Amino acid sequence: MLLPEALEFPAATKTLPSWVVLPALPAILLRDGDGGGHGGDDDGGGRGLPEIAVRRLLGLLTLSTFVDQHPALPPARAACDPASLAAFSWALYEQWRAAGSPPDDKHAMLALTLLGDESAVSAVAALFPEWSYGTAARVSTEVEMLGAIGTDVALSRLQHFARTAEHKGLRRQAREKLHEIARRRELSDAELADRLVPDLGLDARGRRVFDYGPRQFVVTLDQFLRPVVSDTTGRRLPGLPRPRVAEAAAAAVAREEFAAFKKEARVFAVERLRALEDAMLGGRIWTLTDLRALVLDHPVVRSAGRALVWQVMGGPSFRVAEDHSYADIRDETVTLSPDARVRLFHQAFAEKKSAIWAGIFTDYEIIQPFPQLSRTFDCLDLASAPSYLDAS
Repeated sequence: MLLPEALEFPAATKTLPSWVVLPALPAILLRDGDGGGHGGDDDGGGRGLPEIAVRRLLGLLTLSTFVDQHPALPPARAACDPASLAAFSWALYEQWRAAGSPPDDKHAMLALTLLGDESAVSAVAALFPEWSYGTAARVSTEVEMLGAIGTDVALSRLQHFARTAEHKGLRRQAREKLHEIARRRELSDAELADRLVPDLGLDARGRRVFDYGPRQFVVTLDQFLRPVVSDTTGRRLPGLPRPRVAEAAAAAVAREEFAAFKKEARVFAVERLRALEDAMLGGRIWTLTDLRALVLDHPVVRSAGRALVWQVMGGPSFRVAEDHSYADIRDETVTLSPDARVRLFHQAFAEKKSAIWAGIFTDYEIIQPFPQLSRTFDCLDLASAPSYLDAS
């Protein structure tokens, strides 16, 4: 059996820690289903990598950091089956935990981060409450792990900790890591945050179905980003109903998923509504294309964005009408260029037009997610408000 070239390197690496028990770890398979067997569990789809290759793979971890991988590690990882790598990295982490979680040993954390798959994000995030009151080095490792995983899901978790973690050091380091990643991607912190909002399982129309088997229920988010439950006829319900006897098994799964959905939605409701309000006060600008993708059409944020008034720089103020077109202050359809520069309408410098908009929103029974058209501005608000006039 031919090993990948990346796993044929000389074993001039650090000695593995004593807590690593290779025969007890799951097999790592190659992508073609072949390996060679190192004595671990196997799923029958092929033999595991031989022990020498597994040692070489772990050796590559000893020569890597969260931000600087050994050049042979990516091709070695690419040659292996992702699911078997994820199972291997989690089992290695469990061995480290069983050994008392030696704080100076990062083999397990590097394996979870550099060998694991998307499922490692939740596993890593679950470690934070346990670790956040540990040493400064442990807190730093937490942040580096999610930053190194680097997917939008991982970074959205990091963003959550940057805002809500009880440990001040964790909040600070999470913010610093996100700032570093934003700079690397040539984005502002706010632009990066826009791109880290997951869809929470909602479809392009902002709907998610929870299935009881015989019955299904549709969940959307309102302008406050709170879940709204309806039956398939559109009748609004106070929440997912009690299951009938025949629905018990499917309903149990659906209700568990709904509880997780509500928890996640609460997190992003606080973050996104605060971000939008900050954007209004600070005069943040989007292109219309970005605004549609990241706010007005985003499955999670769309209802909040469509309950606000927007302003084209040097052009009209507008809202998103019920037919998804743009309506101006005369409630007439207006066509906007995709590259138009847009910011949230600011009442402070357009009080008369704000009153007109407020009347339109009252007529359409639109309740805003935060005060925009009925806001009382103090000196602080006015100092941070954008210095432009409403041209509509």
